Formats: sequence, C-alpha cells, structure tokens
Amino acid sequence: MKIKKIQLEDIFAFTLVSSIVFVGILSGEKAGLLLFAISTFAILGVLFFRRKIKIERIPNIIRLYFFLCIMALLSSFYAINMQYSLDVLWKIFSVLFIMFFIHIYTQNSNNVFKLMYLFLFNTLILVIYNIINYQPSIFRELPYGGVNPVALLMFLSITITIFLYHTNKKKIILLLIPLYLYLLFLTQSQKSILSIAIELILYTVLNLYFLNIKSSIKYFFLSVLLVFIGYYFLLEFEILEGSANRTFATIKALTSGGHVEGAAGGAVGEGLRAVVKEYGWSYFAESPFWGYGINNFRELYGRETGFYTYTHYTPLELILGMGFLALPIYYGIYYLLLRDYFKSLKKHRISTYSFVISSIIATIIVGLYMQTYFDAAIHFYLMLLYVFNKFKVKELNYHALKVHGFNN
Repeated sequence: MKIKKIQLEDIFAFTLVSSIVFVGILSGEKAGLLLFAISTFAILGVLFFRRKIKIERIPNIIRLYFFLCIMALLSSFYAINMQYSLDVLWKIFSVLFIMFFIHIYTQNSNNVFKLMYLFLFNTLILVIYNIINYQPSIFRELPYGGVNPVALLMFLSITITIFLYHTNKKKIILLLIPLYLYLLFLTQSQKSILSIAIELILYTVLNLYFLNIKSSIKYFFLSVLLVFIGYYFLLEFEILEGSANRTFATIKALTSGGHVEGAAGGAVGEGLRAVVKEYGWSYFAESPFWGYGINNFRELYGRETGFYTYTHYTPLELILGMGFLALPIYYGIYYLLLRDYFKSLKKHRISTYSFVISSIIATIIVGLYMQTYFDAAIHFYLMLLYVFNKFKVKELNYHALKVHGFNN
C-alpha cells in the first residue's frame, strides 16, 4: 500500500492524531476540553477544504457511541459530583467526534493507512522522549503521561504495526516493535503486557483453525519472535528488573490461583480492586436503572472510605454511571466489529482477519480494567478497523466478480 500525495485535509488529520497521542493520555477536564476543541476543528477543516463532500450513511458503531454520549450527558444532570462528570464528559464527546472525523476523512482506503502511519509516527516520538528522559524510581512514573495510558498506546502501536505488516508486507516496519515493547515494559502495566500475549495466542489459534498449516507457520513464528524479544528484554535489561519481577509474579499468580508477592494488584481477585468491586456492586443494586452519574463511583466510594478512585472494572463503571443499558450499548460496538470480521474470515480465510479479531478481543480484555470507554486511542483504532473492513470487502467482492466474469 503506497501513501499518495499529501492533501490539505491531511494537516487536520495530523493535528487530530497528535492530540489523540499527546493530549488523550492526560487526565482532567482541561485535557478533555482541548481534545474536544481539536476534534471539532479537524471536522470543520475537512468539511471546509474538501472540494467534494460525500458523507455516507452513519455506521452503527458511531450510532451506538452517540447513544452512549447522550446517556452520559443526561446522567451528568443528576450526578452527585458534576465536576467528576465533566472530567469525563468532554472526552466522551471527543471520542464521538474523532469517530465521525474518521468516517468523513477515510473516503478511500489510502486515508485509513495514512491515519495509522500518523499514529505510529506520534507514538514513536512519545517513546523516544520517554526513553531518553526516563529516571528509575520506586514509583511507576514516566517523563510524559501516566503509566497505564502510555502502556495502552504501546499496546495499540504494536497491534497497528503488526496489522500494517499484514497489509503491506514491509518487514522493516517490524523494527518499531522492540522500541514499543521497551517502553511498555518500563510502564510495568500488566494489563497491556499480558493483553499483547493474549492477542498473539489468539492470533495463532485462529490461524491454525481457519488457515492451512503452511500459511499459519509464518505467522506462528512471528508470534514466537515477539514473545522471545519481550522475554529477552525482561531478562537482559537491568532497568526492566522491576517490570520483569512484576510480570513473572503476575503470570504465576494467574496460573496458580494463589497469592504471589509482587504480582499486579487484583491478579487473583484480591486487594483494593476486589474491595472497590464489592462496593460497586452494592451501589448498583440500589440504583440499577439510572446509576449515579458518569464517573461518580469515586464520589460514592470517597464519601464512604475517604479514598477517591474508580472501580477498575469498565462494565461496572458503565452501569454505575449510566444504568444497566449502558453495558449492551457500549459493548455492542465490539460485537458488531467481531461479527463482521468473523464473517469475512470464514468467507475469505485471510490471516489479516484472524489478527484483527484477536486484537479486538485483546482490546476488550485490556479495556476491562481501565476507563477505556472514553479513551480516544482505543476508539480511533476500532473505527479504523470498521473502515478497513468496508473497503476490504468491496475489494474482495470486486476481484471475485472479475474472476467470475473471466471464467464465463
């Protein structure tokens, strides 16, 4: 896939993608407001400068997220703490605008790849800055960005890199992965580290099931290579000793089902995460239909315990904020993507589809334990997957008709 010449509207795309990477990982109302302003500016820029405007039917995944936005907005009016709601509300509407921008910007498959390369360019700058300025300490801190948001970006960067390798077959792009892995291990975020491993395992299993053995061997070795690189980093770099100990302890805790010193919090359902879940389910039982206002678990829990935090469990966060209907509405986005990609995989038996499916499932898993329902980067990736499949299906159907015509 060759990237064609740069258009004026690409400047707005670059601005938006840069804000997703560098503003999206910041917390607070100001960061959300800035992201909302930039996404609005990007949409207006494309609509103003594009000569021919052709807005296709709004995809169902955008419609579902629009309903979630309306629910979040309404819930803010009866929220216990309006400020907590505003901290999240601007980001939720920013995500909606980012998804809509992708919808109007990607009127050809070339722009899908432009956005992916722009994302990798920006995350590479983030990686270089953090690695150069990193100072080891007893705290999990990075020079720029929180450890979990940055880890999520690294998870997506590795995923998009592998995806681009599948689609353009340029091996040189795989050289980015060691850099992304290195920063990912510096964050010590077990959610993102283990989600990469889960993604590769699912990818291998789907390839073996849907593709022939010969086609699967190549991608099996790619998965093994990535695991080996990660394992080598953890053992050989002294600066990653803390990440290595935490990762191996977490894996041991998950496989043994018992407590292991140094494992990630909540690995076997104990500690703070287990406590806040208990409180969360008790609050939900008292108000299952409307919730307490978006992002307001922290106010409820804080009043009772003096410690203000979120639930560390996205499904619970959704229903506590907006009521039980928020759960099927939000996860309906993932369902629609998985349904479409499974159909394509069964019909065309292409390894790209098996990787995308494994990445969507891994995204669900990593998102369970973060507040990813308003994360800009996650929904940027999901929307690109939707658009890619739309163009890929058209391309495959065209080739099928062409071949059919020759045969007749």
